[in-house]
Amino acid sequence: MKRFVPTIVAFVLFASLLLYTQFFEKKESPLQEVPVYSFNEKTIDEFSLSDGERKVVIKKDGIDWKLVEPEERAERAADPEQVQWFLRDFASFKARAKLADSVDSLEKYGLDHPSLIVTLKTEKGEVKELRFGAKTPVGGNLYMKEGETLYTAPVYLLQIHQPDVLRFVKKIPESQPQ
Repeated sequence: MKRFVPTIVAFVLFASLLLYTQFFEKKESPLQEVPVYSFNEKTIDEFSLSDGERKVVIKKDGIDWKLVEPEERAERAADPEQVQWFLRDFASFKARAKLADSVDSLEKYGLDHPSLIVTLKTEKGEVKELRFGAKTPVGGNLYMKEGETLYTAPVYLLQIHQPDVLRFVKKIPESQPQ
């Protein structure tokens, strides 16, 4: 029995250290995303993208989607695949990090002249507006404001979600020669 005492003591010490690290040394991952809001994609009735110069507004029309703005493309059918791709990114939005509960200076974060504004409206009239500003000094992120709260968001959102109307116009397949 005496020869097992060191093994038992070592096991007890190991278990104690393991429990200590699990309960007292737990730190949140710096890359953990922060939920900003969450909508069911099916409840979104209208959305828009704007960069200050261009604006695209798309509204649900029954089960289809139609362009509302720009006026020269109004009432054209919107591409359902592009709409769904957009809604997947923005219906349940998670930011990289929450920086502050209120923004002290819009200019400081490039939010006085945002590089992109995304607005979502639901069937119930709820509205969410995301304003994307300047790039952060490090980390490949953008400053983003929703309501009064300041967040960081991935820069790729700005790169792939521009208010390009041609992206959302439903493509009419060319007829095949007979």
